[in-house]
Amino acid sequence: MKQLKTILLEKLIINANTHIRKFTDEELVNDYKAVWDSFSISEKKPYKEKYGVHSNKKEDIMKVILDRLRENRNKKKEFEVQDLTNFFRYDIPENYPKFKTYLEMESKEFIEYMLEKYKEKLLTKSIHSSIYKHTQKRIKQIKTYLDSIK
Repeated sequence: MKQLKTILLEKLIINANTHIRKFTDEELVNDYKAVWDSFSISEKKPYKEKYGVHSNKKEDIMKVILDRLRENRNKKKEFEVQDLTNFFRYDIPENYPKFKTYLEMESKEFIEYMLEKYKEKLLTKSIHSSIYKHTQKRIKQIKTYLDSIK
């Protein structure tokens, strides 16, 4: 039988290594929204502790949550629109070299899914001309990236 001291030490180690814990996408998205809506340090504190963030800035906490969502996404083979939303919460830049750095952290399956969603968007008849141009640009960037990793 383990001594009480050993049990407490093990619990402390487990709590210190929150990156080992598996978080569901739903839990992560809910926490992201809660942090987004928080203003005080006391409102952010539970999330700082939960995700092992040392900063009081909500942007830093939200970035760690987005990183956990990416970890989950990289293990998936099937995706949904929420996965795209989570990806673009990183505030993805427009220019290709910076966009590429974000693509490099994603699975090929997710990038292919993203490409298909952009192609579907082009087929929408009510799309505004500026959005149409942006969508075409993104499709070209994604195709360029996919061609470079073949």
